[in-house]
Amino acid sequence: MPFSLTDSVGAGCKNNKADVEAVQTQLNKYIHAQLLGPLELLPINGKATSSGATVKAIKEFQKRVCGMTNPDGKISKDGTTSQKLANDPHMTPMQAAILAYSLKALAFGPPAGIPADLWSRALKNLLSHSGDARLLQGHLLTLIDFRKI
Repeated sequence: MPFSLTDSVGAGCKNNKADVEAVQTQLNKYIHAQLLGPLELLPINGKATSSGATVKAIKEFQKRVCGMTNPDGKISKDGTTSQKLANDPHMTPMQAAILAYSLKALAFGPPAGIPADLWSRALKNLLSHSGDARLLQGHLLTLIDFRKI
C-alpha cells in the first residue's frame, strides 16, 4: 500500500493512529538503513508525542534527508517531508561510490604513521565534502566510531 496521510503527524499535530503508524513504518526503513544516525527502530504503536521517539526521528529525517536546518518535527499531509518520506531510502551512484571508497579506507585502516584519530577525522571531512553527505553520514560515522572500540 503506498504511503499517504489523511492529516498531519508529529509535534502538536492531530496524530491519527493510522497516520502515525504509516509514518513510523516509513521512518523505520530509514532507521534500518542507518540514514538517520544511531536511532532505535520505532515501535509501530500509533503514538507521537512532542518529546517522544517518533518526533525525534521525524526531526532527524527532516534534517538529514530533507535538508532542513531547523526541523519542526511535523509532517503535513502533502508537504515536503511527506513527499520525501513516501520514497524508500536509496543512494545515488555517486553516494554508493563514496560509501564504497570510505569502507575500503576503513578496512585498510590508516596508512603507516597516520594516527587513528586523524584518519577518522579525515574520513569525516570527506563526508562533509561529498555530493550529499546527509544520506551517507549515518553509515560512515557509525563505522568510524565503531573502529575506535
